[in-house]
Amino acid sequence: MSVTLDVTYKDERRKMSEYESADYMGTSNEEFHIEDENYYQTTTIDPGAPTPRIRRKNTIGRRLRTELRKTKFGVFLLNNYKLLWRITQNITLSSIVFLALLGTITAAISIGIDYFIINLSRARDKFSSLTPFFASNYLLFIIYSTTFALLSASCVHLISPHSVGSGIPEMKSILSGVIMNRFLGFRCGIAKALGLVAAYAAGLSVGKEGPLVHIASCVAYQVMRLPIFNSIQRSDFMRNNMLAAACAAGMAATFGAPFGGVLFSIEVTATYYPVGNLWRSIFTTLFGSLLFYLLNNPITTKFPPLPYDPYEYLLFILLGVICGALGALFNRVVNQIVLVRSRPKLRESRYLIVALVAVVTSCLAFPMDPLLKQSNGEVTNILFDTSPLPTRRPLLSLFIFVVARFLLTAITVVLPISCGLFTPVYAVGAGVGRFMGEFVHLFVDTAVRPGGYAVVGAASLASGCTRTLSTAVILFELTGQLNYMVPVMIATVVATAVGNLFNLSIYDTIMKLRGLPYLSTIKPTAKTYNKTAQDIMRKDIQYIAVDSSLKSIVEGTKSTTHFSYPVVNDSTNMTLIGSVSRGQVEIVCEEYKRIASEKGEDAMSENVKPNFLFDRNLFLKIDDEERSQILLVDPAPFYINYLTPLTKIYFLFSMLGMSHAWVTKRGKLVGVVTKKDLIEIKT
Repeated sequence: MSVTLDVTYKDERRKMSEYESADYMGTSNEEFHIEDENYYQTTTIDPGAPTPRIRRKNTIGRRLRTELRKTKFGVFLLNNYKLLWRITQNITLSSIVFLALLGTITAAISIGIDYFIINLSRARDKFSSLTPFFASNYLLFIIYSTTFALLSASCVHLISPHSVGSGIPEMKSILSGVIMNRFLGFRCGIAKALGLVAAYAAGLSVGKEGPLVHIASCVAYQVMRLPIFNSIQRSDFMRNNMLAAACAAGMAATFGAPFGGVLFSIEVTATYYPVGNLWRSIFTTLFGSLLFYLLNNPITTKFPPLPYDPYEYLLFILLGVICGALGALFNRVVNQIVLVRSRPKLRESRYLIVALVAVVTSCLAFPMDPLLKQSNGEVTNILFDTSPLPTRRPLLSLFIFVVARFLLTAITVVLPISCGLFTPVYAVGAGVGRFMGEFVHLFVDTAVRPGGYAVVGAASLASGCTRTLSTAVILFELTGQLNYMVPVMIATVVATAVGNLFNLSIYDTIMKLRGLPYLSTIKPTAKTYNKTAQDIMRKDIQYIAVDSSLKSIVEGTKSTTHFSYPVVNDSTNMTLIGSVSRGQVEIVCEEYKRIASEKGEDAMSENVKPNFLFDRNLFLKIDDEERSQILLVDPAPFYINYLTPLTKIYFLFSMLGMSHAWVTKRGKLVGVVTKKDLIEIKT
């Protein structure tokens, strides 16, 4: 018996790969006849004969080994690669290597972004001073800003639509257990970085903290896919912990504030936080901050040991109230702008809106007050300084700056570009505090130092918008001063409390507007405490019995789109014994259909029943062909009793990031509770 394969080869490399991939180790007397239009020699190969050795072309791996042998360190790696591989499979050691790598890469990306932003901003200043005429320079300034604003919108629209906005609300959803893998893709991270640089080059009122948190999370997700970090990738718990550490690394890389970045990431992304993960976040932020301080110049201020009088505590409390109210107003304005922009006509004209905002921003920045033309970081440096402002009318200049930057920031953060909001809000808060300090200095007490009020105002307005207290810690690390520690803490607490009286934080507001799923804290009411799992569970669920036929399994999965299915011992007893993923079911069903078609049988017969396996280690030992015919069952799915209180269910879902939990009654399956049910429930 002979089998003839007519193969047309495009080039010699493809011919060699096909020739080597054929199986010549069989025991039959089949002949493989290979014909090629460019290779007319007919070769008959006896499968029983020894396999001819074909020399492969030099590969990248061989070249790498050749280069490594030239150095002592390379020889050490080649001689001990098995030991090194075992070390990387140790989850503790691999975590340390991963965190160090993550912090270093994130800080390097942040420094690279700063480098391009600084040079593009200088190029804008040079471009807008090419002619001796004010009008022509004004026009060049507008053209430059509008061009880069459109480039920022193009990065989002053309490269990755998931890179729009801040990124912190999406990370909050992901860390709560929502699967959004495209949001962590390589293209998304590239689009985020390019869009952020372009937005800064355009002079828009944007920040870096959100995009850098997103970029750091993308880096963590991509690095976890390397073979040496398989031990992290396989564990859902470790994967979430590393993403949480990435959020902290992104915040720390923005300001060079390791501890403030860790605390801020905890406050904005987690309802409950595992304390055991704290060292991971601090470890990775320390690596990133070390590189940040080596290559960057942080903001520094100098205040006298006792820079304020006791009566000024009342003024700081008043400043906290004002900033808390302004923070709530900012969130409200953003909410209304999003609702207006969600209209169909405005939604389609994304480039027109971005260009319009860029034109307005550049029109205000170029001819008006010098504070508006400066970047957020430069303005913050000026306002924090204890020396007088470089303007003739400081109160008028500060009032114009606060109003204009407040409105421009609220409009810009809802544009379809990559942008953050913490830094511009920080600058606006510094303006509010400096305005109050200048007012008190001019009309009440000349001994008052307005720069200190700017420090307090920056932290309190940021707290009023984000509803976080860690902004105070970020400010302490940013300025390197603790002289205003008590006023800053008082103002941030007051601002957070005042803001909570009116609405949600800015990140929760954006999550609500975008419809991102997130499990918030439950309201402690009497109605809440009386509810149990049986009150909210879904009773009509699709299950798989061990004695089910392939036909019934296929019909059941077609009618639903569930990610997982419970496995019971039989349809009568309904005892829960495990769960199986939808992907496993689809693979096994397709394999049974293929085998049945080859045998001329009907796979949908009631007699065809798949095999179940409850031991994962045994499943990994069998070959791929047998593995595709076995349903791997998770013998320990998460389940709760039907009388479990709703408050405990909320806590479990928030802590473990689960998507669903099976409900049992005396071991029998009676329903399922999903995260969607908890989000939509009205308590």
